[in-house]
Amino acid sequence: MIVLEIAHAALTRHRGRIAILMLVLVWGYFLIAFGEQAWRARELQEDVDGQQAAIAVLATENAALQAQADRYATDAYLDYAQAIARRDLNLANPGETVLLVRWEAGQAQADTLDVSSDTDTGQRPNWQRWLDLFSGD
Repeated sequence: MIVLEIAHAALTRHRGRIAILMLVLVWGYFLIAFGEQAWRARELQEDVDGQQAAIAVLATENAALQAQADRYATDAYLDYAQAIARRDLNLANPGETVLLVRWEAGQAQADTLDVSSDTDTGQRPNWQRWLDLFSGD
């Protein structure tokens, strides 16, 4: 009985200290939990900022590619591509006939004489050669 009274007396004497210790422990737990959540929130915000930067880069690239696609979809570009295909690759649209001019041996020799006589340009342009052919010069 004496032991219980001594324990009870010690408990009543230290009850304030035990309550303060419990409050400090609970406060410490919440402080650590809040710090952990703040750390996690900061990491998640860094991830969000990185993703938003990547989205901004992709949006810029997308805008550039869209502008390029719009430029290539115009009639002017299609006409340009068609002209290059006709001129450089000798292509034609379906239903068209391609006319290829084959120079005869005598005409080729006459052309080489004309080229050698044209000293300032080195070779006469095709339009002048065609003009000479049709005019008879």
